[in-house]
Amino acid sequence: MDKKLAKELAATPSLFEEDNQAREPYLYEVNFHNQLKARLLEGSNRAVVQLLRETAIAPEAFLKTNGMPLRRIQDPAMVAWNLSTTAYFKSGRRPWRLASIRSRVCYVGLVFKQLLNGAEGSACCGAQMFLDSGDGLVFKGVVGQWKSANSKEYHLNQEGACSLLSMVVEAYKTKEGFYPSELFIHGKASFSDDEWIGFSRAVPAETQLVGVKIRPTNNLKLFRPGTHPVLRGTALRISNRSGFLWTKGFIPYLNTYPGRETPNPLRIDIVRGEADLLNVMKDVMALTKLNFNACIYGDGLPVTLRFAKCRR
Repeated sequence: MDKKLAKELAATPSLFEEDNQAREPYLYEVNFHNQLKARLLEGSNRAVVQLLRETAIAPEAFLKTNGMPLRRIQDPAMVAWNLSTTAYFKSGRRPWRLASIRSRVCYVGLVFKQLLNGAEGSACCGAQMFLDSGDGLVFKGVVGQWKSANSKEYHLNQEGACSLLSMVVEAYKTKEGFYPSELFIHGKASFSDDEWIGFSRAVPAETQLVGVKIRPTNNLKLFRPGTHPVLRGTALRISNRSGFLWTKGFIPYLNTYPGRETPNPLRIDIVRGEADLLNVMKDVMALTKLNFNACIYGDGLPVTLRFAKCRR
């Protein structure tokens, strides 16, 4: 049994009962790490855990026949950084904060999770909101036929979009005491007309709504003299609404480039609403430094898309 066959049997059960029994584990998350965390976070008695393999803390005890480590791991300093920072974050503290970020701004990343035992194209939508403080909240939307048969992209209808963003806006109001002055929705695809009408209905008049399309690209390479790659934070504006942003690259503070290949930029497009492209790029750069969960000093993706694992 594999995931593909289990999905087919979920829609059309087998005549053989043993096949139907074999597919049952695939109705759940098959990854032990994810399954355990999900179960421990259910209900009121939530338990936060950190899982790691013995090979991560004692790699010398697990060697191949040729004497090489059984699995490739990070250097000891990075392992120590990850474990200590993660423990600090999961105890309810933020391990660092941004020196400067615009206030009263809300950032939202969308996610669509296709259902294993649902109809073709059926998915559950969700959103993760990030405040200027770096705090994040997750919202679960409704299940629907969100996947387009033509474009293979996920898009909400008006009601679904309005319902989801209304939860985000009201949660922001409850937490901060006022509505955001700007709300940015990040996605890897453009937003449909119905989707945007629904989003616009959900925000109050004092909130400026902006839709930003962010996607990795490898069709543009930028080099500079010397042996080091382009500086992290380099931007190339191609219009007032579009540009390229290198969120990976040489970091002078660390005097190194934490990568192996020539860094690729993100393509940033303001597809809905009005905003200053430079401010949008600065916000994206700031959001690459808020991945507390993975303890990443400077991620390649903003936390809105990294956490949401957006499939748009």
